[in-house]
Amino acid sequence: MRRRGAGKKFFGSVLLGLGFLNALLGLKAGLAPGVFLFALFIGGGALVLAGIWEARNRA
Repeated sequence: MRRRGAGKKFFGSVLLGLGFLNALLGLKAGLAPGVFLFALFIGGGALVLAGIWEARNRA
């Protein structure tokens, strides 16, 4: 039996992890955060929340 929302939560957590790594490396290099970084955070967070919502509402 496949767990509902697991794929969305996994992909969202990957995007959040990549966003954090990108932010840390960018700050270390002295770069300002860009739009792409915020898109990674917002997209990853939205997918994690969508996966949680799907797992809780399994009707």
